[in-house]
Amino acid sequence: MTYGRFRKIAAGAGILAVLALGSVAARAAFRLDVRPGYGVTGIKWLSDYNPNLRGTDYDTAVYVMEGKKPGATALILAGAHPREIGGVLTAEVLLENAEVEQGKLFVIPCLNAHVR
Repeated sequence: MTYGRFRKIAAGAGILAVLALGSVAARAAFRLDVRPGYGVTGIKWLSDYNPNLRGTDYDTAVYVMEGKKPGATALILAGAHPREIGGVLTAEVLLENAEVEQGKLFVIPCLNAHVR
């Protein structure tokens, strides 16, 4: 085998490796680095409500913010499309800064952690 042919084969193998690794990285789960503030009173997982999700990329954190007084319950759901970060960042800022005085608030900042 000539040196020129070896270089072409090595370059082709390198390109295939990069494509394969890129494909794996594109399917990897997207996980936020949420720093919960004082208003977060508990953290659960979506698999606590649906055990079929446990151990999958679709399991995600559910943050609970509960007030001292009873009241209504609400849900903020963001990240259905994880590459659209506006809603995800809004939910994250809320988790870091808000405090619930009355009722209960569930926040799921990244519902779909599986990036395609």
